[in-house]
Amino acid sequence: MNWPALLTTEKAAEYLGLGETSLKSLKAAGHIKTVVIKLPGSSKPVVRYRLSDLDEFVSGLKYGEGSFSGSK
Repeated sequence: MNWPALLTTEKAAEYLGLGETSLKSLKAAGHIKTVVIKLPGSSKPVVRYRLSDLDEFVSGLKYGEGSFSGSK
């Protein structure tokens, strides 16, 4: 699949092989970065995940420890 540079929560979770709840927990803990975009004509900003940030998160994962080295 050819992934876009910005992903919705659903697509970001799919990309990482996680559930949306797990992804949101990682985001809330500060382990995965997001961008907030205010679209013209919309009163509510949208949250998106940059593909490069998701790849950075994966790169920081440690083998066999169930943890990661990424900072908050």
